[in-house]
Amino acid sequence: MASRQGDTAASEQAASFEGISSVTKLSLPDQVFNSLRDALMSGRFAPGQRVPLRSIASALGTSTMPAREAVNRLISIGALELLPNRRVAVPILSAERYREIAVARGIIEPAAAERATLQLSDADLQILSGMHQKMAELVKQIDQEGAAQERMKLDKAFFFKVYSANGSPVLMSTIESFWIKTGPYLNILMEGIAKKLWFNGDRVKPVLDALLNRDPEEVRRAVFSNIQTAFEYVSESGRLGETGQTGDDE
Repeated sequence: MASRQGDTAASEQAASFEGISSVTKLSLPDQVFNSLRDALMSGRFAPGQRVPLRSIASALGTSTMPAREAVNRLISIGALELLPNRRVAVPILSAERYREIAVARGIIEPAAAERATLQLSDADLQILSGMHQKMAELVKQIDQEGAAQERMKLDKAFFFKVYSANGSPVLMSTIESFWIKTGPYLNILMEGIAKKLWFNGDRVKPVLDALLNRDPEEVRRAVFSNIQTAFEYVSESGRLGETGQTGDDE
């Protein structure tokens, strides 16, 4: 199992924060928090990547004070971690912790998608179809600059549009708590696609097809398969930490 020191170069290189939704100078800390939370869920940051306060503040067009408050809130929920040298980084989940989250996702997210199947409007399905078409195009261009980041962003947007059709803030909050921890691992999946090491067909298309057919049971199976396939690839990637490593705790 890879150690923190042996992890990807993403944890060593200077982070680039271009592409994160900006906020105005008058924004409240919770707006900075929401922007960073969405970036984490969309795979904008990689496991082990440093998150300098000044870079965050500069990218979001705010001062370091609201950035610090937002980062501290993310640390408190385990989405970021404070290292011994006082630097902030994206946690590297242990294999055990990642498995626990994947199991929970495999129960809740398929059920949420199943419930949403008959609640999505025809207009919603057209939007989802458009998202999937764009995702497929981006996979063909995955080596181009920005393609992987846009693909990860669309992945999150696609599934959250499905889940949100339930109209349950409690359900969405629970799902967000999963994605804020595992979102950074979308980077590993995108690397696998780019290197032709992982991409056993289009894992989103079965979900879309089942939704278009208004087949709740098949939607549940397709969403579960998508989560399970991703879990297996990440688990075998050697990019998870050891049990007891920082990043396991809530």
